[in-house]
Amino acid sequence: MSKKTLYILLGSLSLAGYAWLAWNYAGLASHAPFSEVCMFKAVTHVPCPSCGTTRAIMLLLHRDIAGSLFLNPFGALLLIGLAAVPLWLLVDILVKGQALYRWYTAIEHVLRRTAWISIPLIVIVIANWFWNIAKGL
Repeated sequence: MSKKTLYILLGSLSLAGYAWLAWNYAGLASHAPFSEVCMFKAVTHVPCPSCGTTRAIMLLLHRDIAGSLFLNPFGALLLIGLAAVPLWLLVDILVKGQALYRWYTAIEHVLRRTAWISIPLIVIVIANWFWNIAKGL
């Protein structure tokens, strides 16, 4: 993936994430007819590994760390990403650097060369999925 494509993708995803969080923070999502946005859950009636992530972030924004981590630990990771990625993009653009792009390509290289590293990551996602199912999200 080219640097330009990566930065546009990450910038767009960050903007969409912030818009979605603002929509939820304002309480508008609870009144919308499409408030259940997980297509997997809508079709199978089983929560996906990321179900509850938005609610977990909302709990973090209200300083309920324990409640957030209980609901979905991925919420904390996503909030950290939503804070870090736009700042990193902005710094790279302002200084005409490519630190984020180099970091991305290094991670991609490691994952392609040592596929076994992805196994623990997959196990974590599956464990979180079982956690969501057990909680009955």
